[in-house]
Amino acid sequence: MFIAHLPAGYLLTRGIVRKRETIWRPALAVGLIFSLAPDLDLFYFYLVDGRRTPHHDYWTHAPLFWLAAAALTVLALERNPITLHHSLRLRNSCGIRLG
Repeated sequence: MFIAHLPAGYLLTRGIVRKRETIWRPALAVGLIFSLAPDLDLFYFYLVDGRRTPHHDYWTHAPLFWLAAAALTVLALERNPITLHHSLRLRNSCGIRLG
């Protein structure tokens, strides 16, 4: 489902922050990460639960939970410009700027 969650996260993030160009990049990063977050319960599903409960039934798969968590994260980034600035300057191990 990563194929479905990622584009949905992009479109939803784009729709929410369309007019707020100052937070577009960090909001997009947050939106994409949080769009994949509901499937993190697959680790529990396979490693702990033994595939007894469909992972869509876990509370961690509720879209409203992750939408609220993402919104709070974007607001926190917007309130703290130092964190916002550093989040845009991340570099990977090869030295390529990610933001």
